[in-house]
Amino acid sequence: MDRSGRRELDALLATGRLERVPPDPAAAGRAVAAARRHLESARTLADDDPDLAYTALYDAMRKACAALLAAQGLRATSRGGHLAVQRAVVAMHARAEALRPFDRVRRRRNEVEYLGGEVHPDDIDADLPAAVRVVEFVAARLRRIDRID
Repeated sequence: MDRSGRRELDALLATGRLERVPPDPAAAGRAVAAARRHLESARTLADDDPDLAYTALYDAMRKACAALLAAQGLRATSRGGHLAVQRAVVAMHARAEALRPFDRVRRRRNEVEYLGGEVHPDDIDADLPAAVRVVEFVAARLRRIDRID
């Protein structure tokens, strides 16, 4: 993690948006498994319920990233919420191309969820590959963490 990322992480901790917890690799593994199920749900629901499918693909990204935090002894608080998860993981892995779409998908999901935005099956087709990349990036990082510990 670079200095800028360290400052961001420290700020999230100092403002109570992120907290330290005991590392929980088992919970992280379960969260990644749930994220993979959400990806399958997004594929299945894309044509019949694109709003729910989009939420599923976003939740896959969010749960995977929260898993990466959990494995390292960090958790977003209710004050920090989903944004803290995104900010923390990006701060820790600023150069990871796979994470770049996460904030855009988060904002799009919020638009749909809270502002009545519409989602079409094409939106799922466009963003599902990005969600898969996030989940697989996290799974690979978790494997590396397991080998280090």
